[in-house]
Amino acid sequence: MRFFTKSELENCPFLGVKEGENFISVGGYHFYDSKLVELGNIVTRLDCRGRGLAKHLTSELTYLGKKLSPDVYLGVLADNLPAVRVYEGLGYGIAAELSIVNFTLSSAPTCCNS
Repeated sequence: MRFFTKSELENCPFLGVKEGENFISVGGYHFYDSKLVELGNIVTRLDCRGRGLAKHLTSELTYLGKKLSPDVYLGVLADNLPAVRVYEGLGYGIAAELSIVNFTLSSAPTCCNS
């Protein structure tokens, strides 16, 4: 999963919804070149979910991305069913399914220190 670099935040669309002074939903995209836009890091604060905020942001980001590239895509964990439903409802289709393996380093690594 990618996060935004400082350059991406300065040069690529990054949208947010605020309530008062606080962002309650945000998202943006990574623009690699004129042929590839990846939407990413679309998130809504837990207590503000169910209001269609992520759908609205994703729709707007898709619209902006399609102006710059014919290929707009995003990734989401398969078990994040609310997000999957939002993206499918906006016309996104599954292009590939991947597995993610999480690792943690134990307190005593077994390395080549002999």
